[in-house]
Amino acid sequence: RTLAHLAANSATALRERLAMRPAQWALLAQRLPRIADEHAIGEDARANAAVVVDYLFEQVGMDAPRARALVLGAPRILTFARAKLEHRLGYWQARLELSDADVRRLLAAYPQALLLRSRTNVGPTLDALAERFELDLAALRVLVLRWPPVVGMSLPEGLHPRLEYVRERLELDEAQLRRLFLMRPRLFGSAIHENIAEARA
Repeated sequence: RTLAHLAANSATALRERLAMRPAQWALLAQRLPRIADEHAIGEDARANAAVVVDYLFEQVGMDAPRARALVLGAPRILTFARAKLEHRLGYWQARLELSDADVRRLLAAYPQALLLRSRTNVGPTLDALAERFELDLAALRVLVLRWPPVVGMSLPEGLHPRLEYVRERLELDEAQLRRLFLMRPRLFGSAIHENIAEARA
């Protein structure tokens, strides 16, 4: 039976369905006490969380480890209405023509993808990436699946300065920079200085 049918208002049932260890559950309780604390007044919140977890298992096709990692990576999704979750996942899937397996891969690598607003965050960033690097849909999909956090990055303030830094450090022309970014986008992540030092070595 689904978690919602078993015990919509039971924090214990939620923890067991996600197979969380005590330390993991304690971390979730710090972030979402109305859901994770059995003694908190949060029956409606726990019932909603149960619906979300059922959706991850039954519609997204996740197992307990993947659903647990997603919830720990982006706890706020447990507060989403199912319709909101469906809309955001549906947008990702339709916009990039992702398979169900692609969706699970995306969420495993970047749980925060579900926290991004579809039309004000995801859409404009994908459009900007496609324009900046002259990407068709297939190439854009490959890029996002290689490095999903790129979609959550501000292009003017985040990605563009990194591109210029790499261009200068490695003395690349535009074609070389584009090729490097598409093949090894993770180089441009948070550890960019260490990554580029290794690339130069």
